[in-house]
Amino acid sequence: MLLTLSILLAAILGFAAHRAGMCSVRAVGEILTTRRSLMLQSFIKASFWVVGIAVPLAWLSLTPPHSIALFALAWSALLGGFVFGVGAAFNGGCAFFTLSRLVGGELKLLFTLLGFVLGFVLHSQLFPAFHSPPAAPLLAVYQRFESSYLLLLLPVWGWMAYELWRLWASRPAGMTWLQRLLADQYRLSTGAFLFGVSNAVLISIWGGWSYPGTLYGLVTHPVIGSVDVTRLLLFAALLGGMVFSALQRRSVRWRFDSPRQWLVHLLSGSLMGVGIAMTPVAIPACCWKGYRCCHPTRFPLTLR
Repeated sequence: MLLTLSILLAAILGFAAHRAGMCSVRAVGEILTTRRSLMLQSFIKASFWVVGIAVPLAWLSLTPPHSIALFALAWSALLGGFVFGVGAAFNGGCAFFTLSRLVGGELKLLFTLLGFVLGFVLHSQLFPAFHSPPAAPLLAVYQRFESSYLLLLLPVWGWMAYELWRLWASRPAGMTWLQRLLADQYRLSTGAFLFGVSNAVLISIWGGWSYPGTLYGLVTHPVIGSVDVTRLLLFAALLGGMVFSALQRRSVRWRFDSPRQWLVHLLSGSLMGVGIAMTPVAIPACCWKGYRCCHPTRFPLTLR
């Protein structure tokens, strides 16, 4: 039952991300070119939805807090974020937007995904010590700040209630629910709502997950287990949601571009892969150096 719900949510997440066109590179470009920050605000809104839903679900023990590790702010993580940003800028889009453009027919983005894998391998061979190990189990943080969580979440829940009212009050008139669901373009606030809620529930069930983290785990820990299979299914559902969105909207336009573009995206993806490997990724917390290997019963993953 949980797996079926998770697959559905991952598909909704992919569909909404494709329709809303959410992308961190586009958010930066919007600020630089128009001096507006609508895309950035949508990412902040999605974060609020995740926090406002995932933390209460963690209180209800849907996510075993002892199985999730937090990460210290390390210079290697900051450098990894910078390297990823450079690669994403040359790529023309972040990891999510790469998939959105790929399902739209830009086949050159396949080389970005191949570059991810190449970047993971380069990192493991050349910079294996450059990563951020877990700083503390989440359970310890819960025990230390448990009394403060409610005060911190009250304004978040207030904003969530207002945002739900605003989305409902500003809905397009004269459209059925199906027409709204299949609208060619989603408002950023709608995309942030679906993106955040889906991610919050998925995190609460499976812990942190991301498709770059799935690729990274497969490259660095090639043994397939129940966790890997689950994350692959979520990745497939995410991609399936994007494919369905592109096909239903009839926006697929096949483009092969030139070998020069293939090389640019291969190099861009390699930089993004190195950056991903240097920052915390969603792999079992106990598999990091200094932690005993374990056999989790509830798929404990680290938050990305």
